[in-house]
Amino acid sequence: MDTDFSNPNLIIMVDDNYADRFIAGRVFKNTGLEHSFLAMESGRELLEYLDEAKSGKRPIPSAILLDINMPGLNGFEVLRELRAQEEFQDRPPITMFTNSDRMEDRQLSMELGANDFRTKPTDLNVYADVFRSLVA
Repeated sequence: MDTDFSNPNLIIMVDDNYADRFIAGRVFKNTGLEHSFLAMESGRELLEYLDEAKSGKRPIPSAILLDINMPGLNGFEVLRELRAQEEFQDRPPITMFTNSDRMEDRQLSMELGANDFRTKPTDLNVYADVFRSLVA
């Protein structure tokens, strides 16, 4: 997925599942939104990216979609680490975007500083609406 790093209107999705990243990228492209979309496969990759953003080498994304169940650092651990950093306590908005519909996952996400919690939709139109809501 091509990303224009000079564009501060960047949405990042972090998910270890290739199929989920691929589908999200296609759905995002079809929305016609002018934002850039960058898919990452690990929480570590996101944290490294945001370290570069703190030093001005990369733009801070306008939103992050973060999967919960990932190897290495899971989404909760990434969220906890991000919100512990002064630069990322309040921004960017982070949506936990997962296959889980467990109330415990939703509650923990909010306690750790997520702005929203969404179950990944199976309907592509609903999926597109998720992206549109991030930029509204």
